[in-house]
Amino acid sequence: MGAIPTKTGIVSVVLSKLVGLVRRMNRSGKRIASRKAGSLSEEDQPMKYALLIFSSEDGPQLSDAEVAEMYAGHEKFGRELGSLGKIHGGAELQSSATATVVRVRGGETITTDGPFMETKEQLGGFYLIEADDLDEAMQWAAKIPASATTAIEVRPLVDHSSES
Repeated sequence: MGAIPTKTGIVSVVLSKLVGLVRRMNRSGKRIASRKAGSLSEEDQPMKYALLIFSSEDGPQLSDAEVAEMYAGHEKFGRELGSLGKIHGGAELQSSATATVVRVRGGETITTDGPFMETKEQLGGFYLIEADDLDEAMQWAAKIPASATTAIEVRPLVDHSSES
């Protein structure tokens, strides 16, 4: 297996595998959405949420057994969401050291290498899910294997579908 990855690296690799699973589900013709458009009143429509996984890139190294457990947990989580039609995507993010920040000031584009801000925890990956409400989204966030050692931010997406 080579070098033992950090917790952030594990989450990134597992999310990459999950995105592949979601793509395979899409290609196989299975429905990802759990409802037909217009089947519920607007106020009863499930919302989409981003489950943002934050962790320290300088965290402790994981053993091979911990790596295997993390993979298995994310695989199980992804399959559960997929079987219910609640997953809409997810992705791994490379290390924050690979980030480039773009700002436009006075018509001039300014780029800076590195993360937007120096913090102890960085965004390592995310899931996009559908949930009936914030309570359900938080229940899903608590099931992410990384939630035992990292922070999961639950944030609703803005729905522009009803705008003209």
